[in-house]
Amino acid sequence: MVSLMDLRVADLKRELEERECDTTGKKNVLQQRLREALEQEGENPDTCLFEGHVICI
Repeated sequence: MVSLMDLRVADLKRELEERECDTTGKKNVLQQRLREALEQEGENPDTCLFEGHVICI
């Protein structure tokens, strides 16, 4: 399992696609966009781990 900041660009794009978010931009832009999407879902991005699906603690 990896944290949001450790996700590869392809993984960031997959997570964003699942949330119907824009998938364009550099890695730091994608990370910020996913962080915002998780926050909108009521999750804490700093405690989320990813391994094919999201696990938020």
